[in-house]
Amino acid sequence: MIEFALGSILLVTMFTGSFQYAYSFYQYNTLENSVRAAAQFAQQAAYGSATTDPPSCYSTPIKNIIIYGDPNVSSGTPLLPGLGTGNISVTMTFASGAPSSVTVGINSYTLNAIMGSTTLTNKPQVTMPYIGRWSPAGGC
Repeated sequence: MIEFALGSILLVTMFTGSFQYAYSFYQYNTLENSVRAAAQFAQQAAYGSATTDPPSCYSTPIKNIIIYGDPNVSSGTPLLPGLGTGNISVTMTFASGAPSSVTVGINSYTLNAIMGSTTLTNKPQVTMPYIGRWSPAGGC
């Protein structure tokens, strides 16, 4: 009984640590896949601004892909708990006066696990070349 008590403390600690690591990895992988999907959507979407600050008609569907997995869904259960529009950044980079690349990333999101948490800053983040239609005077 004493051996089991001593051994079970070690085993429970190892299993809990393994579960925490796996769950954190699952959450990060979910974020990484949704950020990549949002960046692929963003690189092809019509951009209707002459500035690097994207209009809401451009950035809202991108954020919806990350939060809900669908550009047309703006409410419901998020893919990860606590993930909101404030955690998502969408930035357009211009070269020679025209959009050249778009960056989509996660800022200040906390991955919560059983025994701890990790705050992500600029992770995950994806930059892709912009290949969509640009109409600075036409809006979205």
